[in-house]
Amino acid sequence: MSQSVAMVWADDLERVTLEDAVGALKLHYQERPDVWLQPGHVIAGARRVRDRRERQERIDAPRALTGNVITLDRAKFERDTQASIEKHRAEKAARS
Repeated sequence: MSQSVAMVWADDLERVTLEDAVGALKLHYQERPDVWLQPGHVIAGARRVRDRRERQERIDAPRALTGNVITLDRAKFERDTQASIEKHRAEKAARS
């Protein structure tokens, strides 16, 4: 490989991490061993490797879901319901 070719490759691959590049090379040689490797193959493969890793991270660490707190306090429920009804009626009257 000539120095000019190496410089072009380095320029094309400057945003690809070593880890992603190695993964891309493995994918390329597994899927297309008869195709001469080009920087575009490495970039596309690195994107696939990164996407797979990020997907696995999302699967492994799902975000915590927070829901409404359910209580059995009937009096509080009645107060909240009545307050909501009164608020809605007041807003409706203000629009009329």
